[in-house]
Amino acid sequence: MLRPVRRIITGHDAHGNSIIIEDAPSPHVLENSAQEG
Repeated sequence: MLRPVRRIITGHDAHGNSIIIEDAPSPHVLENSAQEG
């Protein structure tokens, strides 16, 4: 069973501070049945 995969996109604001732009489930997830774990 596939665990949920999240896509976190980061960047910097005008002051150079780290910011999170997007934190959401990944729209494209592929499962490789030949690989366990």
